[in-house]
Amino acid sequence: MKERGKNVALQKDVVVRCVEELGFEFVDLEWTVENERKILRVLIDSIGGITIKDCEIVSRKINAILDEMDFSNVKYFFEVSSPGVERPLVKYSDFLRFLGKKALVRISKGKGKHRDIVGRLASVSELSVTLVLEDASEETIPFDTITRAHLVFEIEEGGQKQKKKKSGKEKDHAVRS
Repeated sequence: MKERGKNVALQKDVVVRCVEELGFEFVDLEWTVENERKILRVLIDSIGGITIKDCEIVSRKINAILDEMDFSNVKYFFEVSSPGVERPLVKYSDFLRFLGKKALVRISKGKGKHRDIVGRLASVSELSVTLVLEDASEETIPFDTITRAHLVFEIEEGGQKQKKKKSGKEKDHAVRS
């Protein structure tokens, strides 16, 4: 989460509970600014994937709760979306679930510098993740150095391309003020 404040942790807890009560997996919650618009984005998933209808259901439920909480006096856009084909890896369980898949892991090199590492998720421990790189070498990355990670879109075996919509995500938007 990029935005700080006393209500952000409470807000996230409420959103997670709401998403899980509706039978979906909570992936992430982020505050971002795009085209000078402040956006609160909630990413959800399920085993069978996410439809626009799923996003609408979750959006309506969370919208009602956010209205009750009245946590922000700033205008923002609210969006519920699938994580897309390049799904973020946020929790330990995400790394574990996607063992064997190709991922990009961004690590902090201090003083605002970073390094991107791309490889297959080979193993995960409570302290680190190990990637097998293109040259077959391995790199073990401590979790406390990871600033961001996500799956990398790949063409499936047999040359069949994965179906990908223009944005790669299903979304439902709402303007909040």
